[in-house]
Parts: sequence; structure tokens; C-alpha cells
Amino acid sequence: MKSDHMEPFLTSSPVRSIRFRWFRYLGALVSALAALILSLEVVAPVPSGAAATSPGSSPTGTLVAATPQGPNSFDPCANGGGASIPFLDLLYVPIIFAVPSTNKLVPGLASSWSFTNPLTFVVHLKPGYTFQDGTPVTAQAAIESINYCLSEKVQTLPTLKDMTAPDPTTLVFHLSAPTASLPADLSQELGMLISPAAIQKYGVKGLGSHPVGAGPYELSSYVPNSSVDFKAWSGYKVAGEPAPKESEIKVEIITDETSISSALTSGMVDYAFGLNASIVPSVKHDPNLRVHINTSALAVTAMFLNYNVPPMNNVDVRLALEYALDRPVLSEAASDGVVDAPAFSVFPPGNPYYDPSMKNAWPYDIAKAKALLKKAGYPHGITINGALSIAAPPFEQDAIIAAQQWKKAGITVNFIQDQPAAALSQYNQPKGAPMLSVGWDGTVTPLTTYFGLFGKEGLGNAAHVANPQIESALAQLNSSYTSSSVMAQVKKMDAVIKSQALWIPLWYNPFPEVYSTHVKGALQASALINEPNLDFLSVGA
Repeated sequence: MKSDHMEPFLTSSPVRSIRFRWFRYLGALVSALAALILSLEVVAPVPSGAAATSPGSSPTGTLVAATPQGPNSFDPCANGGGASIPFLDLLYVPIIFAVPSTNKLVPGLASSWSFTNPLTFVVHLKPGYTFQDGTPVTAQAAIESINYCLSEKVQTLPTLKDMTAPDPTTLVFHLSAPTASLPADLSQELGMLISPAAIQKYGVKGLGSHPVGAGPYELSSYVPNSSVDFKAWSGYKVAGEPAPKESEIKVEIITDETSISSALTSGMVDYAFGLNASIVPSVKHDPNLRVHINTSALAVTAMFLNYNVPPMNNVDVRLALEYALDRPVLSEAASDGVVDAPAFSVFPPGNPYYDPSMKNAWPYDIAKAKALLKKAGYPHGITINGALSIAAPPFEQDAIIAAQQWKKAGITVNFIQDQPAAALSQYNQPKGAPMLSVGWDGTVTPLTTYFGLFGKEGLGNAAHVANPQIESALAQLNSSYTSSSVMAQVKKMDAVIKSQALWIPLWYNPFPEVYSTHVKGALQASALINEPNLDFLSVGA
């Protein structure tokens, strides 16, 4: 069986940590959001706990970062939103660490791991590690943390029967079915271990504002919608995440990107992330700034469809919508001329899971769109009311431009703009909105991404309509241990998605990261999935 040298494609089972990106204008599940509203209050400084030996000399500098959206919660088990990941990465260390720039799996709190048989997965934890409150990191602590996560039902691991701890550093997962992706599941929120003492002390409502992990930084203060401050934890022992390079990391929450641009050009901010492409023209000519766009990262804007709501339950109408879109024009217009990256599939060209057969899957063809409408019973055109758009760029622009293009084929789509939480709530109903203009960052692994978009219980499938071909391919992905077998299932699902128009991808929008020339580690921090890992950054002359 594969061991700790498992290929990085083994990256997910249907763990419900999939993320609507809202491109950082919300990212949380509605079920988690309700509880978080109660817990995200101003956080007083968090005291340090007992510590293991700190490596090297203590850092002394301060990194100031900025981003449009703050965390949904500091509890990894409550998160369904990618916007929280950069904050969680500072506070917690996962059992297995995914290197941000490559997604390669390396030791985190675990020293090694292996499938001893298809239904048994064994993890050996590093001895001598502690959480920030002094609680030892043990196999039993890992079991309590994972069980807490699963009880919150934001992440799920359907094939898990139980876990045992034969000794303090050995954690054994007993599975009901092969789960090739389990190592990568443990590199995400499920594997970000929380102190069991903190779970007992703060409970579900309290952990969101009182995080206690084993990561390189502690939460110093938090003012919702304003700022988040972290201080280096003196007791951190390296476990995948590098040792703190700065004594403090301050993250300013600045929703207006013109203000972010001004903060960058004035030198008030060292590093900005989670930005829309429209910021690039205002900063790209500044000699003191650098712009990095990770074109291999998964970030796509799209229209999500509710198959229970007419006319989205008619495949010919869905296909007409696809063929009536001029995606190159849309991507350039929606990004203010910065991006020319039309999307026809989940993964972008250059990504390890890109399927070439999806290139130009629905070429722009107004005549074909009209013919499909006629076949669907709408020879004189159709009006779709109640479509939703997140009230934030670039989703507003996507909705406006797409609606203009669809009119040429006789399709009128009337969008309602709403705030992220309200829009998600309305869409995520069996008979809710027919369409939602939003974004997706998923994961760089096919199983979790396709499960989240198209699986019966996926977040993108608001109607929870099971597609037998998709469900079969997802089940086979769980026992796919080679890149060729993974891609075989990806191609099966892509063929179904193409023929049935299960969503409407629009354009790839890899978020720019803009930073001062004195910032080091920016390329190492940039991630193939989610947001950058700020712990890799440092400032210097």
C-alpha cells in the first residue's frame, strides 16, 4: 500500500470542507454562520500556555497584511469558507501538511503515515509536542479533536468507522471502505488539531473566538470587520508550518479595494491577498510593489443551478445558456481587462487535473442556443426570474454581462443582487432560486471538488438531486490510488457535465497577491488551493 510517499493527487474524500469562495466576500455555510454571529465578538488577548522549546532566536518584526474579508470563525471545525484559511493556518498545525505552492503532502504533527491494508490507516505522531495551552499532542487528543470536528457536521468522513490510540503517538483509522484520499483530508481543517482542554472549556460557541491549536502564532486580538492580530508563539516546534519569521502579523480587513491599493502604494500595508483582478491596473506600475497571479490555482466564477426549479430542470435550456455565452468577452469585461481566462471546466489549464477534452466545451453559438430553446419548447424565447447574484465584484459584473449576452439568444435572466449570507440561504433550498452567480475555490483534488459541486449532498447542488453517473464516479474515486485512475473518473464526470450542463463556469479568477519589494517568501506562501499561508512571509530591508 501507499505510505507517507503517497502521490499528492491523493487529496480528498467527501469531507465537507469544500468552499464556495464568494471570492472572499463570505465563504461560510449558513448552518455555521448562525452560530458564528453569536461568537465573533471582540477577542481579548489570548494568554500563552506552557510551551515546548522554541527553535532558533525570537523574531522581532511585524508584517502588516490586508484583505477584503476576515475570518468566519477561528474554529476550523466550523468553517466551510476559504476566507478563514489564512487565519487558521497561523493558529493550527494539521496532522499532515500540504505545502502551499505545490500541495505536496509532508509531515505536520505526524512523522509518517500508511495504509496497512485498504481499510486501516495508521498515523505516527511526533512525540513531545504541545498545544498552546500546554496540553500534550497525543493520539487520544487527535481522536477527541477529530470527533469534535465530525460532530459539527461541517466536515464529514463517511467511510470512518472509528479511531483507536494503541499508544500515545499512534493513531489508527478503521474504515468501512477504501479511502485513498484520507492523507489529504488530514491536511485540511479536519486535521487541524484543537486542544481537547479548549474544546471542554469553550465548547462549540466559544471556540470560534478562543482558538487553541499547536500552530506558530496565537490570536492576540480580533475586531470583527476591522483587524486580526497574531503574535508568535514562543513554544512552537516546527511541524510542516515554518517557525515564525515575525513577532507579529497584523491583518487589516479592508473591504474597499481602492483603499487597499492606497494602503499598498503608501507603504502602510506590506502584503495584500484575496483581491479581485481589477486592482492590478492601479498597482502594477508601482516600482515598490510586486503583483503575483497564481494561474494554476483553482478559482473560478460560475452560475450554480438548482435542478429542482424550472426551467433549470430542462437540460436543453441549460445547454442553451451555455452556448449563448461568449466567455472570452465576459472574462475580459468582468475583470476590467486584466484576465482573459474563459472557463469551461472545474480545473484550469496547467492544473494537474485539467481535462483537455473540456477545452471550449460549449463554443459560443447563438444559432445553436436558439435551436436548443426551440427543442425545449420555447421557440419565442424564455424569461428566468429570481436568479441571484452575490452583491460583490466580480459576481455582480458576471451577472450583468451574462444577462446581456443571453438576451441575444432570446433568454432573459432577471438577477437579484443580495449579500452573501442571504443569497446562499435563498439558493440553498430545494425550491429556491434557479441560479446563483458566485465563485468556487473547492480543492485541487477531484473527489472533494466534484463532490462539492455535483454530488447529491454537495454544497453546489442545492436541490440535492443525485446524478447516477456522477455518484458512481465519485464512489470509484474513493479507491483510486493512481493518477491514471483518478483522471479516468474525472473524464467520466466531465463528459456528464458537458452533455448535461450541470453548471455554468464563466472564467478563471486567480486572486492577485500584491506585496512590497521588501517582503520575502511571497511565492512560497502562494497556494494552489485556498488562500496564501502568511507564516511563510517576512519583511526586511
